[in-house]
Amino acid sequence: MTLTTIFMNVELPPTIRTVLESQILEKYPLSALTQAAGEVSSRYRREGQGHNFQITSEVEALSYLAARMPATFAANTMVMSAIAKLYPAFAPTSVLDIGAGPGTSTIAARQYFDSVETAQLVEPNYHLKKAGVDYLSAPLGNVTWTAGKLEEFKTQNAHDLVIVSYVLNEIEPKKLGSLVEKLWAACSGVLMILEPGTPQGAGVIQAVRDLAITQNINILAPCPHSGECPLAGIETRWCHFSVRTSRSKLHKVLKGGDAGFEDEKFSYIVLSREATTPQKYRIIGHPSGTKLREVQVCSPNGAETLQVSKSHPLHKLSKKLEWGDGFDL
Repeated sequence: MTLTTIFMNVELPPTIRTVLESQILEKYPLSALTQAAGEVSSRYRREGQGHNFQITSEVEALSYLAARMPATFAANTMVMSAIAKLYPAFAPTSVLDIGAGPGTSTIAARQYFDSVETAQLVEPNYHLKKAGVDYLSAPLGNVTWTAGKLEEFKTQNAHDLVIVSYVLNEIEPKKLGSLVEKLWAACSGVLMILEPGTPQGAGVIQAVRDLAITQNINILAPCPHSGECPLAGIETRWCHFSVRTSRSKLHKVLKGGDAGFEDEKFSYIVLSREATTPQKYRIIGHPSGTKLREVQVCSPNGAETLQVSKSHPLHKLSKKLEWGDGFDL
């Protein structure tokens, strides 16, 4: 039996978070940041997913950084962990970050893959790009920034790791296929796509998965097979995962809550130029039980719940498994 453990608690490096938040609070009072965070959140809820809502000022961009960067960093890092476990030889030197925002995904890639040397960041929003340049230049390292519409990005060379994080839900559905093909053409190694862990976000990932299967593109993760998705068409279920990250005092104020942590739900797919062997099981819900463990999985048999008794070889390991982990029997 082989086991992939994808950790569930991921923190933004303290050196980054401390410096970032101190600089933000030096620039703007807490009241202005709180108001800006509320306006951004309200606008997003009003316009909804699938709309290209814009950050309209520096204070909005910085409040967005403080409120959202820890969770998006955690989700990106969790997916990178899956890549590293399933493709241990992967050592990207170049990154293409589409819809980079302030550069969160690139920072996660640099933190996780010490092989990264250069990165091209494509971000059309002036304020988010400026926030990355002004406040995150050290952890971003050697990068080049490109403005312009996401669908019209240009790159001279293919990149080892192409990241598209929380972006494709803003693209018109009729343009999705051609954009994914363009992204794949710009990828020499791994294409990593994340979306919010909502039915709509999972639907975008499902569309990308369907396209990959029709073109015989290797799916590295999370799918244990290339057959029909067993959750497709089920209104009450969709393929998504969760990662937990802690909240600082500023984070809690901007999010308007007292909880010391945040659970980020996300959907994702990773495509690879290198042919890989998928793990046979992917956990798609929190395991439960003590003597009799119930583990919800996706497998070549479809979506099923494994009943794991104490005599089962998986029982001991199942106590270490969590939602999102993959394993073989």
